[in-house]
Amino acid sequence: LLEQYLDPCSVRVVAGAVTETTLLLEQKWDKIFYTAAKHLTPVSLELGGKSPVVIESKWACNNGQACISPDYILTTKEYAPKVIDALKQELEAF
Repeated sequence: LLEQYLDPCSVRVVAGAVTETTLLLEQKWDKIFYTAAKHLTPVSLELGGKSPVVIESKWACNNGQACISPDYILTTKEYAPKVIDALKQELEAF
């Protein structure tokens, strides 16, 4: 089925040991799917970059932002005054 539905120029399966995988990982890739470990451990990666906080109609909802330090806030025109007031209160309390 793989040959029938996947373009061989787009997907490659490579089996190898440390030497082969080291050489492969030195290349620039769009995506790598890697499977192999004696023990699998869930991982959360903090990769830097820009970290927005999105605030809209679900005001008290955690939208999944887990970054250590958000850089900026994205909100709607309707919620901007509410966000600004809440930030002022928090800063004054701090």
